[in-house]
Amino acid sequence: FEAAAEMVNNIAVQLSELGYRNYLQKEQLREKEASEKRLEKEKDRFGYIANHDALTGLRSRAYFDEKIQEFCAKNVQPCTYIACDVNNLKYTNDIFGHDKGDMVLKAVARILKEEAKDSYVIGRCGGDEINILLPGADESETRDYIRRVQQHCKNDRECVIPVSVAMGYSKLNWNDNVYQENIIQADENMYKNKRKIKKMRNLIEEIYIRLIEKNYVNENLIDKTVEIIRAFGKYLGLNEKRIERIALAARISDIGMIAIPESAFKNNLTEYNQGDRDELDKHTIIGSELAKMYPNTQRSAKIILQSHEAWDGQGYPSHLAGENILFEARVLYLLNMYVVWATKSDRLIEHNEIDVIVHMKQRAGSQFDPKLVEEFLNFLEKTKYKV
Repeated sequence: FEAAAEMVNNIAVQLSELGYRNYLQKEQLREKEASEKRLEKEKDRFGYIANHDALTGLRSRAYFDEKIQEFCAKNVQPCTYIACDVNNLKYTNDIFGHDKGDMVLKAVARILKEEAKDSYVIGRCGGDEINILLPGADESETRDYIRRVQQHCKNDRECVIPVSVAMGYSKLNWNDNVYQENIIQADENMYKNKRKIKKMRNLIEEIYIRLIEKNYVNENLIDKTVEIIRAFGKYLGLNEKRIERIALAARISDIGMIAIPESAFKNNLTEYNQGDRDELDKHTIIGSELAKMYPNTQRSAKIILQSHEAWDGQGYPSHLAGENILFEARVLYLLNMYVVWATKSDRLIEHNEIDVIVHMKQRAGSQFDPKLVEEFLNFLEKTKYKV
């Protein structure tokens, strides 16, 4: 019995050791498989990083160039090359900041991918330079793709800043490396398209439309302000050019609002905190920079910049005081506030019941040029002008 018991015990010990060794082998095998999977994922990740642009998710320049060589070696016919350039990206970066510029780049990349076939190769090959290979695409298909992309950009509202892209194309001829000349031709065609877009589309006008859509500005108040500027300007004896310069500044003075986060633009102005106010105060600087972009608005840029400077130096952005503030900016500030106070508004409920004339007299010498207030009140009395 003792011998049998010892034998059974030995067998049990051996089975236990065997089971433990099998368990260890299985664990080692699982760990090996897990390590191989992690390694494969890392390879995939690094492969993705090598072949894609980190910001836009488009193909990298290296990948795009490899595809050109591959299509050339295979003599893929037909094959079209499109050169793209994101419009106004430098202005966007300089005026609104690089984060807004990145938003525009990502929006363009999204639109290009949404309108493309799976076979198209879209690569970001520079800062604002995006190139596309269209294997199997004839001229009709290429032109249709460009049309759809540019229309999509025009209609897009996901990006705060209006999106626009210039595009030019050329069919690639792989014989004797002629395709390199075709690429140069596509670039030239793209720059022609860019010049055409610049003539046809105005960023300031597009921003103005976007602001009205977002209810950031009230077109009715703007029209009233322009109207009273022209009437008061004539009363003061200003020449036509000077009057129209102020009127233009009034029309586009709030375009800088496009950069203000919606969180800082609440329905009721009394709810603003200091952070919201700081954001809103930037709009004159941004509006002034935008006005400098075009010859017909450049002379109004300085008026826009100073359009919220106060006579006592408590305005913004530069805290100018007295006659250091442009006369045109003083006129604009006075008339703009008059129209706002004299017009009932859901956003300015607290001003709907004020006596506008008394209010302006109280602010003469602090917010407004006192002589200008006196002239304006005389103008209202003599002309019986009503907004």
